[in-house]
Amino acid sequence: MINEETIKRFKDIVKRLMKKADYNPSGSPFDILVLDIRKREDRIAYCAYEKTAKILFTDSLRFLGSPIRVIVRVPKKNREALVSCPREKTVKTDDEPLAHYKGDVYLMYSNNAFPDRLVTGNNNTNHASIFSLGLPVDKIKEVILENMLKYDLDLINNWGLMPIVYETIPFIAGVPPETIEPNRTDYLEKIIGKISRTAILKEKDIH
Repeated sequence: MINEETIKRFKDIVKRLMKKADYNPSGSPFDILVLDIRKREDRIAYCAYEKTAKILFTDSLRFLGSPIRVIVRVPKKNREALVSCPREKTVKTDDEPLAHYKGDVYLMYSNNAFPDRLVTGNNNTNHASIFSLGLPVDKIKEVILENMLKYDLDLINNWGLMPIVYETIPFIAGVPPETIEPNRTDYLEKIIGKISRTAILKEKDIH
């Protein structure tokens, strides 16, 4: 299990870095933090799959081998507003702690979670990242929201972490720090270190 203090530290550090980034204005409904993954030693492996899943379902794992490229933070007050059709009531039960996720949502996405075909329609480059196209951050955020974040956020708003921890291959593409694999405090500490040294704070440096 991951130490709760380390999870909080992850969120605090990421939030602080996002506030320093010049591409997250104060009125933005969600913030992003883009990571510099040019050096292999700085990359964070997509960490949503258990070891068994990697062995048994290699051909079915969309993001296996693709490093984390962007972290998204959705403030609690904006969680329902960002989902186009929020359900009337968040699922809650007294005996299921995973059924309600409180506070801000933090999700880590791999580099090829947002291929450039989403923007260009070019199916021959479906492994290229939108971050290599020189797009303005507003357009990058639009692609993130429409193609992954709305779906993931809807599941978390209504089912907490159940779509992640109860599935061998998670339904959602984003990875909350609470659900990394291997599920260890020292591994999350390692991730925090890589984020701290690879965070891109200037929009011009993203491309």
